[in-house]
Amino acid sequence: GMVGATLGALAALRTGISAAGPLVAGLLLALGLPHVFVLAHVAINGVAVVAAFRLRGSLRRAETGRSVQVDNGVPDPRRSARV
Repeated sequence: GMVGATLGALAALRTGISAAGPLVAGLLLALGLPHVFVLAHVAINGVAVVAAFRLRGSLRRAETGRSVQVDNGVPDPRRSARV
């Protein structure tokens, strides 16, 4: 569903960035800009945190829209698989 696709996309993004990390770090160190590499990782993690909070909020909104029915009675064999 949408949650799995979102989590998969974030995981893929993070994996790709982590794989390119050593190359980018070497380039930035050679250029004398190591702080840019650190700031990029902080920004990426910030985006992930914001996405996680948005996902949590949408899941909470979806849960509050559901009605929960509790059946404590005797099961009707014609309507129930609990026999």
